Formats: sequence, C-alpha cells, structure tokens
Amino acid sequence: EAQRRRWARDARSRVTGGRAALARTVLGAALVLTGLAVFLLGNLDLSQVRFGILAALATLLGVAVLTVPWWVRLVRDLGEERRARAVAAERAEIAAHLHDSVLQTLALIQRQSGDPREVQRLARGQERELRAWLYGPGGRARGGSGSPDAVETLLSAAITRVAGEVEDTYAVAVGPVLVGDAELDDDLRALVLAAREAMVNAAKHSGTSEVDVYVEVEPASDEGPGAAEVFVRDRGTGFDPDAVSDDRHGLADSVHARMRRHGGTVRIRTGAGEGTEVRLSMPLTEKETA
Repeated sequence: EAQRRRWARDARSRVTGGRAALARTVLGAALVLTGLAVFLLGNLDLSQVRFGILAALATLLGVAVLTVPWWVRLVRDLGEERRARAVAAERAEIAAHLHDSVLQTLALIQRQSGDPREVQRLARGQERELRAWLYGPGGRARGGSGSPDAVETLLSAAITRVAGEVEDTYAVAVGPVLVGDAELDDDLRALVLAAREAMVNAAKHSGTSEVDVYVEVEPASDEGPGAAEVFVRDRGTGFDPDAVSDDRHGLADSVHARMRRHGGTVRIRTGAGEGTEVRLSMPLTEKETA
C-alpha cells in the first residue's frame, strides 16, 4: 500500500514533466519497432549478419530507454523503504528504552518528591545511564546497541562506572571528563580503584556536594613513554596528610600502596579550607593506548 501511494504521488508530481516522459516512451517504442522491422524485413542470409546486429542493438537500446528510468526509480524507492524501516525501528527502540528507564525513574521521583536527597540520586543516576546509552562506548549515537554489556574493556568505561557508584552511594555529583582512552589491564584497573578511593574520600570528608574528575591519556611517543593520569578535585575543607591517624588505611593502602605496587605515582595537593586535588599517574605501554 505504501508503494502504491508513493507511485500515485510520483505520478501526480510528474504531471508537469509528462512531455519528457511521453517523448522518451515514443522514442523507445520507435527504436523497438525499428529493430523488429529490420529483423523481419532484412535478408536473413548469414552474409547479412550486420542487419541482425543492427536489429539487436536497436531493440536493446529501445528496451533500455523504456526500462532504465523505471529500474532507477525502483531502486530509489527500495532504498527509501529501507531507510524508513530503519528509522521506524530506531524510534521504536528509543521509545521502549525511554519507557523502561526514564519514565519509570520519573515515576519514582514523583513518589520520592518529599526527599530531595533521594530525588537528586535518582536524577543523577538516570542522567548518567542515559548518557552512557547514547554516547558511551557502544552507545546509540556511535552506532552501537546501547547495551552496557562488554564495555568494561576501556579506561573511560571503568572510570565512568566507579564515578556513578560513588554518586549513587554518597549522593554527590561526580562529573568525569575524559580526554583519550586506553585498554584496561591490571595496572590501569589498579589506577581505577585508586581513583575510586580518592572519589570516596572526597565525597565522605570534603563537605562539598560536587567532585570533579579529569582523566587524560597521553600515548607513548618518541619524546617518552605514555601515561594515564586521573585528577580528583574537590573544593571542600581540605586536610593535613600528616595529621591522618595510622588506623586510617584508605589513603595509605588503597591509593598510595596500590599505585606503588603497579609502578604508578600519587601526588596530593591540599590545605585546610583550600580543597584537595589527588593526582594519580600510571605509565602506559604502547599497546594499551586506544
């Protein structure tokens, strides 16, 4: 039915160009008739093969004049039909995802409207999930399926995941910014875990509602080996590293010791009332850069 409607619409749109179509049809029919006439009236003796060749050429040319525009139009219509089906399928997929995620989250927010902290947590979690579905590795905007499966092979995906976990657990905004990427290995997984501990410390102890995370991957070059660096910053109260008690193992074991075991380095810049910046650096091999 859609094909018939398009043909009817095309027929109406070709009213102004009817003369050209009519001339093409008459020319094609004339060439076909000429070929048939040459074939029927010409001498069929083998010495007159040229008449047969001329007849065949005239017939084929006439058929081409008559049918090529139709074939071109048919191919174009088929292409438009495929594109329309792809667009319809994409819209249906997006509608289903919005129903299963965004609309349900909005319903939860409505029921939790009396708890601002819970509303913020739900909204941030849904925003992160939707951004990952659209723009993350394998996201819809990059031509993927949007499925979160099998994306934990890149540093960017791992950092985004742990930032989301800290957001959900401590109800603070953790906004990762990523420049470059690298394939995960044991060293980079250690970097991710150390960065997560730095985010947790900022969320728990800084007294601020926002933590900034900046990730930069510098590939190896002739000037030196590459490195992956993570900066975790907050604008909170700050602290004195020398005043941290010996029974607090988060910074010592989960950050310093972990990075040291894998060949990385840690630098902390902080001060009372000045906020804190934790800089984590892990050297890269050439195969790790992505």
